[in-house]
Amino acid sequence: MGGQQTHELDASIREAQSQLLDGGFGAPEVLLLLATGASDIEPLLENTQKLSFGEIQGAPKAWSATSLSSGKLGETRVWLCEDTPQNDPAPWARSWPIWLARQCGAGRALLSIGASPLPAAAPACQPEGFLLVEDHLMLEGSTPLLSLSSSNLGPLFPDQGGVHDKAARDELLTRAKASGLPCEKGVMACIPGPALETPAEQRYHALAGAHASAQNLGSLYHAMAHSGLSSLTIAALLGKGDAAMEDLIASAQRLAPGLAELIPTAVEILAHNGRQDAKEQL
Repeated sequence: MGGQQTHELDASIREAQSQLLDGGFGAPEVLLLLATGASDIEPLLENTQKLSFGEIQGAPKAWSATSLSSGKLGETRVWLCEDTPQNDPAPWARSWPIWLARQCGAGRALLSIGASPLPAAAPACQPEGFLLVEDHLMLEGSTPLLSLSSSNLGPLFPDQGGVHDKAARDELLTRAKASGLPCEKGVMACIPGPALETPAEQRYHALAGAHASAQNLGSLYHAMAHSGLSSLTIAALLGKGDAAMEDLIASAQRLAPGLAELIPTAVEILAHNGRQDAKEQL
């Protein structure tokens, strides 16, 4: 009998990894996957290299309209891309950059996303500010881990206990408050999109222990648990769930300068923690 066939995900990651590293595309310490946009952060990178995912061998079509940048943010080597994939039939396609970054050397990831505070949460979040995710509820109804039993990129039943970097979160929270930024920590309900929650759903999620909700985030956490990538999530709280779209956009614009301040600080903290972990493993 022949050996077990390589999983499609593993084959695609291997192909992309070989192209990027053999081609001199800088390896990352930290992956930045930003659903809030990269326009304020990308100009801060030095020694930047950039590739369309469409040029990367093995990349899912879901990411073909997005680019991957490599460079230094301060003293840290990062990969940066906007979290804007399209639909794809493969359940793992949504989270594909997580596995790629991990296999290419990343030890940490920074996620940014817009979120809705839950009015019935205890304690309630501020309606506009930043939430650092300390835990999550996976309520999306699907997972990128489907059919990954033959994958060699992670365990069949990954432990989610290491997904959120507590030390990095606590340090960033301290620095944010010292800078006067409205920042707190809490539990995120990961819900499917693109529809916003009903008031009953918001009450239910708060009753379950969540403080805010965000769309299409849980699949990234499952991929990080599988790959062994630890993370820090900065959620921009954009007002009540029943707010008009123009109000949500205005809130995002007001929070943009604070987010642009938090992201480089978070990267510095994550990289430091990753280097400390590496030293301890020697």
